[in-house]
Amino acid sequence: MSKTVRLRSKSSSDYAIGEAIVPAYGSLIMDYRDFLAAAKGCSVDSESVSVEFDSGMVDVSISDFGAKGNGIDDDTLAIQEAIDFVLGLGGGLIRVPVGVYVIDGISISGGYVMLDGDSMENSVFKSNGAVAVSWADATGGIVDMQVICDGGTAFHIAGGSSLFIERCTVDTDLVFKSEGGKCNVASCTMHSRTFYEVSGNGTINEQFCVYDGGTE
Repeated sequence: MSKTVRLRSKSSSDYAIGEAIVPAYGSLIMDYRDFLAAAKGCSVDSESVSVEFDSGMVDVSISDFGAKGNGIDDDTLAIQEAIDFVLGLGGGLIRVPVGVYVIDGISISGGYVMLDGDSMENSVFKSNGAVAVSWADATGGIVDMQVICDGGTAFHIAGGSSLFIERCTVDTDLVFKSEGGKCNVASCTMHSRTFYEVSGNGTINEQFCVYDGGTE
């Protein structure tokens, strides 16, 4: 059975998404692929229409936005587009298939995003930037992924962020830089010179983690 999306109007006027029309105060069921194709070409106003995925939350894959994961092409823009798309719909789940995704740093701010990998060892973000993933006033986190950030920082946490990172493998110079955010870390393997750099009211809470190569 194909994946579908239900759109519910909150408006007294019909609402157009591409060529599809959501009737006033009514609902419309669209095929998932058709919805993504239409929604990426326009601005979906969450004040006018709600979007309900089969899973009960916004649920997309970075491959739907053009991420290749071949270890060569830069997938930064595709992954950032997926993040911004999900944030625009109120937050949700972003799936990361098996692959090596070259990035120059991605950012998540002002909402909920959970990056969910297919494999702790084989769903890989390989960063060429100073920071692989940064959060500001955000919630969510990362599960079942590997993050490689040679010579940089894997995760930068700022503002009122409250995050959860579980079952990840991290290879970097500095794993966490927390400046005012909170992060719960569980069942991760970290290969790094330095694990934590915390300032302000930032906190890192960890359990069942394996450290290799540096100091906490």
